[in-house]
Amino acid sequence: MSQFILVYAPAKIKDIKVFTPKRTIAVMSQILQDNNVNTAIYDFGIPEAIQYYSDDTTNKGIGKNDTKENKIGLWLSRILGSGKQKKDIKNSYLRWIYQNIKISSHTVCILFWVENREDLIVARILADEIRKEETQNKIHIIGAGPYLNHTGPYVITNIPEFNGILINHSEISILPLWEHLTSGKDLHSVPNYVYLEGNEIRIGPVNRLLTLDDLPIPSYDNYEALQKGGKLNIFTLEQVRDGRFGYSEPYTLKHYINATPENLLEEIGKLREKYSTWTFHIEGEMINSSDVQSLSLALLKSAHFITYSRNFHCSNIQGDWVHSLHLSGCRAISVNIPTGSQRLLSKYYGIMRTISSLETAISAFVSSHFFTTIQCSYPCPEEDRHTFAETLRFLKRIKPDSVQVEPVYLLPDSMWWQNMDSFSFNVNPTEYIEWLAGESHSTKFLQWKPFDLSTMIDEIVKLNITPQTDALMGIITHVLQISKEQKFFRNFFEKVLLEGDADSLQGMVSQFNNQLKKRIREEEWNIRKYDFKAVAN
Repeated sequence: MSQFILVYAPAKIKDIKVFTPKRTIAVMSQILQDNNVNTAIYDFGIPEAIQYYSDDTTNKGIGKNDTKENKIGLWLSRILGSGKQKKDIKNSYLRWIYQNIKISSHTVCILFWVENREDLIVARILADEIRKEETQNKIHIIGAGPYLNHTGPYVITNIPEFNGILINHSEISILPLWEHLTSGKDLHSVPNYVYLEGNEIRIGPVNRLLTLDDLPIPSYDNYEALQKGGKLNIFTLEQVRDGRFGYSEPYTLKHYINATPENLLEEIGKLREKYSTWTFHIEGEMINSSDVQSLSLALLKSAHFITYSRNFHCSNIQGDWVHSLHLSGCRAISVNIPTGSQRLLSKYYGIMRTISSLETAISAFVSSHFFTTIQCSYPCPEEDRHTFAETLRFLKRIKPDSVQVEPVYLLPDSMWWQNMDSFSFNVNPTEYIEWLAGESHSTKFLQWKPFDLSTMIDEIVKLNITPQTDALMGIITHVLQISKEQKFFRNFFEKVLLEGDADSLQGMVSQFNNQLKKRIREEEWNIRKYDFKAVAN
């Protein structure tokens, strides 16, 4: 029976999020399963991975040489070795992944899930080795995921290892692609599919979901890493998709679609029953007030007393959401605020919100004891000492539990890209696209000014704020009943990653999942029910 394989090979293994199940992968698998397609999911974001991982796995990118047919180059030769056998892959992490992807003569297609540039590097290396090893099978290799949604049509010419890329609403593309591969359906009719035809870039019909309710609820039946206890049982729910706006974002994200509270409650109920879990993470930054309140009230009216985290964007978060969110079980939030500088926020990022209003909103969550994470960007091309100091003063005033600092990405379908000179981006577009595709380059892209990311992180530490920690950490410490003021868990997590102690990390994952089999403490349950009428009225 023909087989479709879905692979998640994370490059940033030090991010706690990689140890949770990937919902979109499970949804795509569910669509195929519902149509009697044999599927397998290989998710390598599991504790065992840390004993093989090393920081040099992707830090050099993929080298180029002069021949167009071979884009892998000298660096990849050092990683893979000169032979074509699995044993010749030199990097232990890549070798471990490759050896555990069970490819057979029935394998027709392999999809790599890509969330960032480093994931793409790993996927390209593995795809190249699969092509060299599986010469008897004409396997179709494709990529999909958040990173490729933004870059796919621009980098496809630089990724010879892939046959194509699924972009945006990739779930509605997966079955038509399969029908093309197995039944000869016209390739041009596969929606949201980017591929090369000769030297021409082709994109299939651009189709969008009308509502997230149109997607099936994933069962995760064939999610092997989850079934074997290698994943934290924190399941992602998707309430809204897209809708983010600002100069740095793609035009295609202007309008958002959502899922109804009824559909989300159905998914929660099925996952609670099947996996004995009550912890969830709700995706969708661009939520509006009515959607926030409707889900909160629906949770309070239901029997689903859960604990969850969720994402917000600085353009929409409101302090008066605190009460309903807390009563419905929200215990951790992550807020995307690129900068604490009013000038940069409005004129450079295109977000029309005052810093003072943001401070009021975020402080409401912090004072109500939500585990609060701020996501900011540094440095943008117009950063200076004053904007640096403004961001630090903003963080000092709101006192979040954690701050995640990421470099500023220039996306090729943003207003920034269309007006690079106006926004002080001094790049060669061709070279930058090659770099986005994972190729190594002498230019230090993303370091737009002579400021180092570590400088911001060091200053954050001096403010007694934990750096580079996700909101999921708040859910984990809540379930394990660790005070959020304690640095114990973060220190433990860093230690086991540094030492490659897979057994200790697996022990933590097992402890967390076992704790979920217990009900939420009765006193918390009663408090929520007692306060329900106050919120409902």
